Parts: sequence; C-alpha cells; structure tokens
Amino acid sequence: MIEGIVFDLWNTLAHNVAKPDPMRLLAEALGIDGERRWVRRIERGMMLAPAAGMEGALRQIEAREGLRIEDPDLRRTVVDRWNRAGDDAALFPDVLPALVKLRRRYRLGLLSNTQSFGLQFLDRDGLWDHLDASAFSFEVGALKPRSEMFEAMAARMALAPDKLLMVGDQPRDDILGARDAGMRALRLERPGNPPRRHGEVDEEGNDGVLLTDLAALPEEVARLSAIG
Repeated sequence: MIEGIVFDLWNTLAHNVAKPDPMRLLAEALGIDGERRWVRRIERGMMLAPAAGMEGALRQIEAREGLRIEDPDLRRTVVDRWNRAGDDAALFPDVLPALVKLRRRYRLGLLSNTQSFGLQFLDRDGLWDHLDASAFSFEVGALKPRSEMFEAMAARMALAPDKLLMVGDQPRDDILGARDAGMRALRLERPGNPPRRHGEVDEEGNDGVLLTDLAALPEEVARLSAIG
C-alpha cells in the first residue's frame, strides 16, 4: 500500500513563466546547447553543492565542467536572468488543489535536482505548507537517478521505498531511478514541457499510466494502492 508520494519539482510542480528560460540561456552562453546531454552538464556543474548565487554557480560550472562564459556582458545577462528566476517561477495551477486532497491520506515529499538559490517561490506560493520532507541534489551531493537521492528521500519521509510513489516528468531521472530504488512511479508529461532528456524511453517503468496533469492523481494513487 502506498503511504507517501514524492514529487519532482521542475516541470512537474513548478515552471519558469518568463522568457528566456534560464537553463536554456545558460546553455547557449556556455556554448553547449547543441549537445545531447547539455542539461546534465549544467546539473553536474551547479546542482551538486550549495552556491553563493549564480556567480558562485558559474564558478562551480567552470571548475567541474571546464566551461566558461568569456563575454562579460553575456555573463552579466546570465547572472541577472538567474537572479530573477526565483521571482519568475510559479506552481502549475493544479498543484495545490491536488496536494490538499492527497495530504489527507499520504505523506508528501519533494525530490529535485536543483540549485541552492532562487527557490524563494516555494515559500511565496505556499508549497512548503503541504510537504512533510524534501531532498535536494545540492544537499545530498548526488543527482537523480543516483540511488543516494531516493535513499535520502525515503529516510526523510520515514517510509520504506516500497511504500513510496514517485511522480515526475523525466523517464530516466524520475521513473526508472525511482523503480531501481524500490519505489513505484508515475510519469507526468505536461503540455509544452521541454523535450525529454538524453533520448530516454517513454513508457518503460511508467506503471502503464501517463498523466498530463495532477487532477487525476488522487484517484490514480488510490487505485494503485488498492491493487498493491
């Protein structure tokens, strides 16, 4: 029986409503936006340890990935865009109504590959009020789909992995990573989401369900919990 539900953050619960997208702008400035694994390079560079704002994150990327933004004006543009990113981020409209319903029966958690800054919207939009635990990559020192992330989440939720359901948008990071860690998983693919990363498979590890919003999640979790 499912006793807890763990959510990915970006493009599952929240998105950046302003353009340009800060991740894409950073990739373009670093000259890696044409690479297949550009998202992973940025995540490795800036999401494995706390950073002193975006300028500190750029120094981490330079040290870990050997990349640099040489143009000082472009560098300032990137830093300024990321400094605004926390104000421009917002929860999807279906998030809080779904969490209110789910928290009546389940423990809820947040598991994300993310940077340590620009997360003020989590307080502003009231997400923390509906969560029991969280585990971020910059705290754990690992990125999904590494098992350390899911193990940290299970420990902070005080539940065994087989009592947890992961909900996220990335087949490899969220779905296959969770299942390899002993959790169940459902994939959420919101209309207009960025393309899936790394050429990952669509349906494997999806428990036969593909959600397009969170409105149907309470009913789906109850069904999965009932069938064991």
